[in-house]
Amino acid sequence: MKLLNRIATIAVLSGAMVWSSAALSASSDGTVGVSSQGQNLIRAVIDKLIHARDFDDIVLGSYVPGSDLVGNDDLNIATNYGTIATRTYEVTLTGEGAGGAFELSGVSDPAQKLPFSPCFNDAVGTAGCTAATAGSAIAGQGGASKPLSDTSLNANVSVTVADADLASADADTYEGHVIVTVQPE
Repeated sequence: MKLLNRIATIAVLSGAMVWSSAALSASSDGTVGVSSQGQNLIRAVIDKLIHARDFDDIVLGSYVPGSDLVGNDDLNIATNYGTIATRTYEVTLTGEGAGGAFELSGVSDPAQKLPFSPCFNDAVGTAGCTAATAGSAIAGQGGASKPLSDTSLNANVSVTVADADLASADADTYEGHVIVTVQPE
């Protein structure tokens, strides 16, 4: 067992074997004497973590000809890393349509589709939001809170269903999801 403490840690990086000399001196055995002292290296790794929460339904209401349907929801994005200046993340929005397309489906006739346009903002409210392309990351988002337990609102997702699409849609109630995926940068 003691021999195993002396063996270098092997890491596999890009298929190549690399020896870590730091692992050789991290733990050490004691010497023979009136007392003997050894040491163990203790290492804990805490990955960058992120939490998106406080999602609410976005109820757009009933269509009035000549008007878009617009709604939004303020969210909380919390992390365990960085200062406010370095606490950046990327966000990817996807829908439930083919290839992640942003579309709502008719409740009584799911074959009926109604496109929508989502927008993400790294602050509360819709001013300054960035239009999303399905499945494409929006990088450089800031304003996340810290620690992970913080629940203050600091981001927003908004959706618009255009008047032209509403005017040509069949009568029905349309529902769907915008899926918001955040990850640390």
